[in-house]
Amino acid sequence: MIPRYAKLLLKLYLCLCVYMLMWRFVGLGIIYHHVASTSWKDLATAFVIGWRFDNVIICALLTLPFLIYTINHFTFRWNWLQRLAIWPLLLLLPLVLTLQIIDLFYFEQFNLRITAVLLNWMDDIAFATKMVLEDPIWMIGFVIFPVVLWFTYRPFLQWARRSPPTLLLGLKQWLWGFASVLIVGLLFVGIRGRVAI
Repeated sequence: MIPRYAKLLLKLYLCLCVYMLMWRFVGLGIIYHHVASTSWKDLATAFVIGWRFDNVIICALLTLPFLIYTINHFTFRWNWLQRLAIWPLLLLLPLVLTLQIIDLFYFEQFNLRITAVLLNWMDDIAFATKMVLEDPIWMIGFVIFPVVLWFTYRPFLQWARRSPPTLLLGLKQWLWGFASVLIVGLLFVGIRGRVAI
C-alpha cells in the first residue's frame, strides 16, 4: 500500500535525524569545556530543543520532494520526474551542512550561535574571506566538507534510483491519497515546529 518513494523519504528522514544528532554530539564535544558544569537534565533538554529545530529543517527539506513525488504518483508517472524529485533536497542540503560546520566553529570562537551579526559579515566578502584564510581550522572544515557531502549523497542517490513509480490500484490508491494529505499536514506542522497557536 505504501509507494516506494514514501519509504525512501522516511528512510531519508531517519538518516537526517541521526546525522544531525551526530553533529550535535560533535558540537558538544567541541564546546564541552563551556558547559561542563551544566546538569545532565539541562543537556538532555537542550538536545530535545535541538531535535525540534532539526525536525523543522528536515521537514522543510523533505516537503518539496514529497509533493513532487506525490503529484507524479497520482498524475504523470514520469520516470524523469521521479528521478528529479530528490534534487531539491540534494541542492539545499549543502547549505544546511555548511551552516552546521560554521556554527560549530563560531560557537567555539565566540560562545554564541550563528546570528544576524555573522550573516551581516557576508556584506564584506573580503573581511569574511580573510577570517577564513587566517584560521587553519576553517580550512580543515572546508577540506572535510566535500568528503562528508559525498558520503551523505551517495546512499541517497542509490536509494532514489531504486524507487521507480509504484502502481497502486483501487482502494489502496484511495487510502494512499488520504495518507498523503495527512503526511503533507504533518510536514507543515513539522516546519512550524509546534501545534500550539
